[in-house]
Amino acid sequence: MKSKLTAEKRTGHGGLIACLLSFGNDHAIEAKISEGLNTAVAERGYSPLNGVIPIDPRTEVRRLVKNLGDKIAGIAIQPFRPNLELAELLLTPPVRDIPHIMIGHYFSNLQLSSCVIDNYGGMYAITEHLVKLGRRRFAFFGEVSLSSTEHERFQGFAEACLHNGIQVKPDRIIKSYVEQDLRNMIKGMLDSEEPPDALVCLFDGLASSVLKILNDFGVQVPEKVAVVSFGDDEDIADKCIPSLSTAYHPAFEMGAVAAHQLINQIEGKIPPTSSIFVLPVRVHVRESCGATLSAYLKGEKFWDVPFSGYIGVRTTLCEAKK
Repeated sequence: MKSKLTAEKRTGHGGLIACLLSFGNDHAIEAKISEGLNTAVAERGYSPLNGVIPIDPRTEVRRLVKNLGDKIAGIAIQPFRPNLELAELLLTPPVRDIPHIMIGHYFSNLQLSSCVIDNYGGMYAITEHLVKLGRRRFAFFGEVSLSSTEHERFQGFAEACLHNGIQVKPDRIIKSYVEQDLRNMIKGMLDSEEPPDALVCLFDGLASSVLKILNDFGVQVPEKVAVVSFGDDEDIADKCIPSLSTAYHPAFEMGAVAAHQLINQIEGKIPPTSSIFVLPVRVHVRESCGATLSAYLKGEKFWDVPFSGYIGVRTTLCEAKK
């Protein structure tokens, strides 16, 4: 992916905060993260430097630090995934010596500060919601171990099924994103003796593809099969047919919390030790899950998900405040 690092011409007494994302404003969730970062950075009197980084960010970020030197007060980085190249970048000079925070992911075996959301709790809640609606034959669509995000969402799905006495067959864990593969696998499941009545997707874009395929096959959603996801990307979820029920990703708030905690570290307001800051999530009920109209009438279109506490390292539950 081509790097696009551009400094914004804004004044601020605190120096530059590099806000580096893997997709940038072309991606709806990252656009909200960027908005949260920039808003909080400006509130604290710093200037944002917004950029898009490749999967291996070492060369671009080191060049950035070399060119701007002491002008960079801190670095907030949302990687495509937390790979070995990113770990090397953050643990070695010169980036090691600059306050930094990772957004959206964390390393379970390294002491690096991160700001994430409760992926496990959100996916557990949206899966259990389907169980409470009477669904019993589940399938999962998405990668399961590429990063802390994917792992925790799958873990939330798996344990919600386990705790409710539901067994998910190995061939009902679909890891492909290729449309033709999805079509073949979905058709195979629908033609089986026990077709699924609930499909849980890793993210909204994938769920949108699944809904389209089901529609092409003439499968009624949610009458025959319920579909849910994680993200609550309104540009996708509201436009799906039927509209998509999701766990809500607080992207703006995550960007804001990451910026505030990074600046708190820069200004010595918190100890210079690594922490993982976790934001709670919500469930947004739309049409695809099969909830009855009574749920909306009772004001239950949204509900807050209690913090799961699943992450196995020191965590701090946060709100978007200084």
